[in-house]
Amino acid sequence: MKIKNIEKYFTAHAKDEIIESAISKLIELKLNQIDQEIAELKNDLIKFEDKYHLKTEQFVTKFQAGELEDNLDFTDLIGLYKMYQNRLNDKSLLSGRI
Repeated sequence: MKIKNIEKYFTAHAKDEIIESAISKLIELKLNQIDQEIAELKNDLIKFEDKYHLKTEQFVTKFQAGELEDNLDFTDLIGLYKMYQNRLNDKSLLSGRI
């Protein structure tokens, strides 16, 4: 709701440098948080890669093809990978790359 109000304000008043600066700072803070989360998730994925001697992308392909048995670790890895992908998408969206 507040974002729509800001959008209406911008439409009516052209460019407000204070609001634009505040939004830029908020986006920068959020991007930093997302970068930290991405790094943590990547480290967790690397631990699985080291444990099972398989790159994450290869693991996901094999798991989705049913080539690996059901295993709690594998389920965790798939969950981590989905979170990792979601955070990468969030970063692209906030960065204006989508």
